[in-house]
Amino acid sequence: MALLALTDRQRGELQDIVSHTPVAKERCRAQALLWIADGFDVAEVAELMQISRQTVYNWLSRFQGRAELDLR
Repeated sequence: MALLALTDRQRGELQDIVSHTPVAKERCRAQALLWIADGFDVAEVAELMQISRQTVYNWLSRFQGRAELDLR
């Protein structure tokens, strides 16, 4: 079970960030959230991105805390 369920709008916005944002940090966060929504677990995402699991949990928590706001 995925830790994150995305609406079509949220998924589209995250995919747009991954594809078009020039800021690497934003692209990494968006990609991590997409992977989590696709069923990857936090440890897998952390390993793929070579970051700590806590960082992934922080990104996930922040995203869930502002789910009703525009991502951009």
